[in-house]
Amino acid sequence: MLANHEHRLYPDHALVWVGKYRDLKNISHWHFDHEIAVCEDGEALISLNLETFTLRKGQCIYLRGQSVHSILSAPGTTLYESLFSDNLLRRVTDNYCLINPVFTDNFGVLHALERIRAAGFKKERFYDELSNALMQQLIAEIFSVLEIQASAVLTSAATERYKKLLYDIDEHANT
Repeated sequence: MLANHEHRLYPDHALVWVGKYRDLKNISHWHFDHEIAVCEDGEALISLNLETFTLRKGQCIYLRGQSVHSILSAPGTTLYESLFSDNLLRRVTDNYCLINPVFTDNFGVLHALERIRAAGFKKERFYDELSNALMQQLIAEIFSVLEIQASAVLTSAATERYKKLLYDIDEHANT
């Protein structure tokens, strides 16, 4: 299958998930969750709603929920990917978007994602609350410093048709 609609289930009361990937290649997909990725080493091409961005070492990208995106990493690339529920910081993420989704990691994104990931693996006491709080702080800081614009969830007609195609594929794949 060349397309996918992803649905994440979070453990316990956590509304955040973090993964670490080497040489990540994923297909075009979308989800309601928001996503932030940071490049620890190497570089990756990221397709986001008909635009392509290059993510290099020390850079991050914010992928707003419901955006169609894919990732193609160069060999040797290490990325941290985090998905977080659209319920975590709805007042910010529903009403604003970053003008440029790619930015330099001046916010400690890599450190925060490493911390969230480690807490989840160790199941530290209140790791779910800690993970939620770290992501809330991180997103609030990013949106308070970088250029944003007021925006409802907007998608192009092509993106909406693509999402419908994904839905139709999912519905008929198991029949």
